[in-house]
Amino acid sequence: MFKGTMLRRPRFGEPARGFTIVEMLVVVAIIAALAAILLPALGAAKRRSKKTQEQNDIRQLGIAWNLYGNNYNDAAIPGHISEEVQQIWGVDYDYPTSNLETGEIDIPPVIAESWVWRIMSYIDDSHDTLHRYAQEDYPAIGNIVTEEPLNFALTPGFGYNSFYVGGWWDIVEQVQDPNGQGTFTVARSRFFEDDAGDLLRVMRPSIGSVRRSSEVAIFTSSATLTLAQGGLYKEVDPFTSGSYFVTPTVVGSVDVWDTANVGGGTDPKSIQAKVDNFGYPAGRYNGQVVVLTADGHTELHYPGGIREVSRFIDTATDSGFEHTGEVPSPPF
Repeated sequence: MFKGTMLRRPRFGEPARGFTIVEMLVVVAIIAALAAILLPALGAAKRRSKKTQEQNDIRQLGIAWNLYGNNYNDAAIPGHISEEVQQIWGVDYDYPTSNLETGEIDIPPVIAESWVWRIMSYIDDSHDTLHRYAQEDYPAIGNIVTEEPLNFALTPGFGYNSFYVGGWWDIVEQVQDPNGQGTFTVARSRFFEDDAGDLLRVMRPSIGSVRRSSEVAIFTSSATLTLAQGGLYKEVDPFTSGSYFVTPTVVGSVDVWDTANVGGGTDPKSIQAKVDNFGYPAGRYNGQVVVLTADGHTELHYPGGIREVSRFIDTATDSGFEHTGEVPSPPF
């Protein structure tokens, strides 16, 4: 009844029939088609997962920022304290000791300039929170202390808006005592001036002093970018070194970055770097920058979404706002 349609079972000792070349090519083509469909989806899912983790990490950083303020009378953690200012203030810092066998170890002043080591104890000494983006896994805290503490301090995956919150403390001057008792030394955060040369109070020294707390960025995902290839970045390599500071598009009188001009308009997904080897807000994995505001919530924006200086400078919405000044040189 089924003659000519049933498969014949091979007789004993007779080799089984294998695939023909045509059949194998068909199978390979099907596998290739499935891979073409599935691999992009898997890659996108992996990027989304990394982005979600990045948002979780920056939230932890925001909690640590507030915990520091709770311990220091609402002070926003200083973003940068020069070696000279550390000496004037009479401060020194220790590495976290939870993973060190030798007990407390002083942080050399050049390494303690960045906010990174000062905040470590508030994130349970978690190096992953700050350096999860890195291609290589950082070892235990003890190894970081002995092998590469400066690189760890300068290249976290998140940059602090430290010119305008917390302060970049590197201005030292000698001031005449009005009572005629000689001179004394004053440390001042990076200051800016108006056109008349008067100092402007554009830096918020405490958490509570940030008035537009739901708008002003405290931390963003960051990268250290150069002016190679014209400084144009349509997408930042996920493994690009981070930066411990970020800035608005304009700092004082210096244009630092902007979105790129493309075809007579601007490309909100790109960033045009204008200062070499500097810290920039940068979007890893999908081009979007993770932003943590002073009230603790997170946002995702392409660079064009945070190009207004008011996203970084609390006083930028004040009537008649203006400021000039030079950009500090990072200690790279």
